[in-house]
Amino acid sequence: SWDAFVFRAPLPQTLDLSRLGFLMNVNGAENVAAYELARAGMQFWNPCLKVHAIHWHCSDKMHHDYSRLDKRRDHTKTIMPCWECQGLRDDGLRNSELCTSGSRRALIEKGPLRRFFLAPDRVALCCPGNGTCDEALVARKGEDAAMCKQPSDTSCTIWT
Repeated sequence: SWDAFVFRAPLPQTLDLSRLGFLMNVNGAENVAAYELARAGMQFWNPCLKVHAIHWHCSDKMHHDYSRLDKRRDHTKTIMPCWECQGLRDDGLRNSELCTSGSRRALIEKGPLRRFFLAPDRVALCCPGNGTCDEALVARKGEDAAMCKQPSDTSCTIWT
């Protein structure tokens, strides 16, 4: 889900506000809002690797008792975390600087890592040295599938 949106006003005139007539904190509401904004022509970047939105839910009940709004669950499928997010000044690493001690390769078509990603074709695997690595071993490292964070990291994933 999305807990914060940052954008420059005004909203696109093509945005159909009638499609946003739901309460906050209904499961999937943020995904539907992002989908409708994208449909109206807004471009999205997910700078979660660089910008950290911290908030507290101060009530006893966080979500409403409604069914999910995003039943298809693919509203935001192609919005991956970005290393080089448009509009952000970046003094850190570039995606191209990752995996300098290994070699990049695409995820295996039916491999164990694909299930961790909504857009697995936009994810690369950084393999040590000669380019062979065990996707199952990387997959066992957890839900974030061992994301590469430093240039020397190997046996990890790179989101492109």
